Amino acid sequence: MFFKEGKMRTSHTHQPLSYDVRLPDEAQADALRLLDASRAVVNASLVKLWPQLDDFMGERSGPA
Repeated sequence: MFFKEGKMRTSHTHQPLSYDVRLPDEAQADALRLLDASRAVVNASLVKLWPQLDDFMGERSGPA
């Protein structure tokens, strides 16, 4: 798949899913606080919704 004749493929056929981003110093601290807050909200949502996952999937025949 990734190797051909013992060599790793070097073509640029993919992109990383995330990038390191450095904001200006004035915005970096606020952005990190928002990131922490959003992580907490996402985690709380997953914990609350996880028990209903099977019910949700039972109501659908395809992707959500």
